[in-house]
Amino acid sequence: MSAALDNLYIVVTRPLKQAVQTRNKLQAAGAKVSLFPLLEIVPVASAETLRQQLINARHYHCIIFISTNAVEYACALGGDEFLSNLHACRIGAIGKRTAQALNTKHIPVHLLAESGFTSENFLALSALRKVNKQNFLIIRGQGGRELLAQTLRQRGAQVDYADVYRRICPDDSTAEKLILQYQQQQIDIIALTSSESLHNLLILINNTKWLKQTALLVGSQRIAADARQAGFMADIIVAADPGDQSMQEALIQWRQDSIK
Repeated sequence: MSAALDNLYIVVTRPLKQAVQTRNKLQAAGAKVSLFPLLEIVPVASAETLRQQLINARHYHCIIFISTNAVEYACALGGDEFLSNLHACRIGAIGKRTAQALNTKHIPVHLLAESGFTSENFLALSALRKVNKQNFLIIRGQGGRELLAQTLRQRGAQVDYADVYRRICPDDSTAEKLILQYQQQQIDIIALTSSESLHNLLILINNTKWLKQTALLVGSQRIAADARQAGFMADIIVAADPGDQSMQEALIQWRQDSIK
């Protein structure tokens, strides 16, 4: 009996630590998977000042974690004292994967959108409509979107950031690996989970024509729109969210539709 993704060559571009689980799941469905990380996640340089900010975070009304990386890096940096102090605050999570990462550390999540994984979904929560004079701490990576903080400030809140990690583009020497795969006809789909990954892909491959004719699997409509604007002409498969399950379900549905 054939698997749903038999003999489909998929390039997974998540950061390496997260990509292994994605690869295993796709391989179990029959896909031939290669890893080509388009983002590297590294700690910030000035860690001691940041550590003190995290330890003092109990003074905030609400602490919002933007991503699973925000959870991992903040907890590693702040240590047990930070984890203990989190119980004195309301905790918000952007997306269910972030909430799950907090739950594994026994941190209760009070604010989580029932569906969706974006700042827009989170800001739609009724508990965030009246936040005048409340203090928020947003834990994120450097250079993240500003919409969440801007909107909370417009609603009267005081907002600070704790940038606990940074994202960097891999060295351009890694591009040779992907080009070789293309030459060997071992790329059917490139999976992208952020617009930043798309941007790095275009930098590393230098807008080569074959790349724009390669199908994409993306984790949001925003990434799809950015890809179209960048000139991608092949199929763009849009998952409900960038999680492994949603990405695989969208890919299987596309595969089934394509062979009908």
